[in-house]
Amino acid sequence: MIKHTGGCHCGKVRFTTDYDPLLVIQCNCNRCRRLMGTLNVFDGMRSVVLGAFDNSLALEPKSEIFTNYKMKWIQDNGCVQESFEEAAIVERLSSLMQNLDQRA
Repeated sequence: MIKHTGGCHCGKVRFTTDYDPLLVIQCNCNRCRRLMGTLNVFDGMRSVVLGAFDNSLALEPKSEIFTNYKMKWIQDNGCVQESFEEAAIVERLSSLMQNLDQRA
């Protein structure tokens, strides 16, 4: 059963997935604001920007990173549970592993 669909703005790339995202993170860095259309591929995993999902409004971030670069006018609706000034790599990997364990 397909849970999520999405694609790029021009329509050349489309995707489907049977899974919910393991992590939904809001990144506030300048690089991510400029590269919103990128797709990162890891061994057995994909990193997809939230805006690429057809129903992106249904996927709320639970954490945010690089808050030291956050635009002052950006607010969340209370869904963000943890915030980090920098990349929080250890914390993100820990959350990813916990979510992966729950899926197995």
